[in-house]
Amino acid sequence: IQWLPKYMADERGFGMNEIRDKLWIAYLTSAFGGLVSGEITSRLIQRGWSPNRARKTVMTAAGLMMLSGLWVARVSSADLALWLVSVSVFGFYGFAVNTHAIVADLFPSRLVATVSGISGFGAGVGSMIFTKVVGVVADRFSFGPVFVIAGLMPLVALFALLVLMGPIRRIDD
Repeated sequence: IQWLPKYMADERGFGMNEIRDKLWIAYLTSAFGGLVSGEITSRLIQRGWSPNRARKTVMTAAGLMMLSGLWVARVSSADLALWLVSVSVFGFYGFAVNTHAIVADLFPSRLVATVSGISGFGAGVGSMIFTKVVGVVADRFSFGPVFVIAGLMPLVALFALLVLMGPIRRIDD
């Protein structure tokens, strides 16, 4: 969401005061998304749910929340657009927290740091590429296609999680 201020200024007409007064909401909800989803997942596991069921349930709910990003560029109200972004980033960080935790569920403790580092590297490269794509698409067209792409990404992530990944369980040495 590092490009959110640019979007709100360029396409929603926000000035510096509106950016200061309103955009913190999206960043705060992103932090809460991570905290809340981690807490819910932990409580479900403590109640006897398997890590597989708990994480996939919470990640599915978070992924569905991210779909709200599809409508950001289509609504007429800037405040509604900000609300939709806030719901989407709440879901994104809820999904991301569990993605990081899955590494500890899957791999022996001696490999968790290595796998997490490789994952972080991949996320960093992906973020750099997506940031470049956002700039090119926004310059040539608008931020509308960016929100569609970002809004559809959860479907790809959920497909990978629910169909391709299989059950979340420790990989034997």
